[in-house]
Amino acid sequence: MNVTLRQALLGCAFLIVYGAIVFAATRAYYQERPPVVRSAAPAVPATGGSRPFAMPQPRLPVALADDPAALSDQADDLFTQKRFGEAITAYRKLLELAPDNADTFNDLGLALHYAGRSAEALQVLEQGAARDAGFQRIWLTLGFVRLQLGRVDEARTAFETCLTIDPESPIAVEARRFLDRLS
Repeated sequence: MNVTLRQALLGCAFLIVYGAIVFAATRAYYQERPPVVRSAAPAVPATGGSRPFAMPQPRLPVALADDPAALSDQADDLFTQKRFGEAITAYRKLLELAPDNADTFNDLGLALHYAGRSAEALQVLEQGAARDAGFQRIWLTLGFVRLQLGRVDEARTAFETCLTIDPESPIAVEARRFLDRLS
């Protein structure tokens, strides 16, 4: 079997490209699913050659703190974990402790929206905006929720109100970005 220089170079090029593709695919796989380090627990025998089935751990109800700062952190953690129902309960309790906190109205409105209760979210956000019309973030959130519900003109009004409060803030940059998409 005689191999020409051209065939050898094509073969090498193929192997390099193939190796790069395999490397990229493997790297992407492990970036999405980092390896799990397991403790030295006794092995569970697998039946039929399959992996042992791990039962999902039930979520235990969270005991809510009474201190407003701790409760706020707890509510934010629940929201971050996408445990919106529990976050809603925590934000409502926080509003009982500090009923004029527009930031809590904002967070409660977002949690309600992500929990699929957008009409209720709008009511809460509008209450918060009425209590503190100078709180810029609530206007951004109000515009976002209105936009998600297809209320484009009302969303535009909320974004424009957001811009009038502090046109140079990072929140205003987001409001401007939404307004640019509406144009």
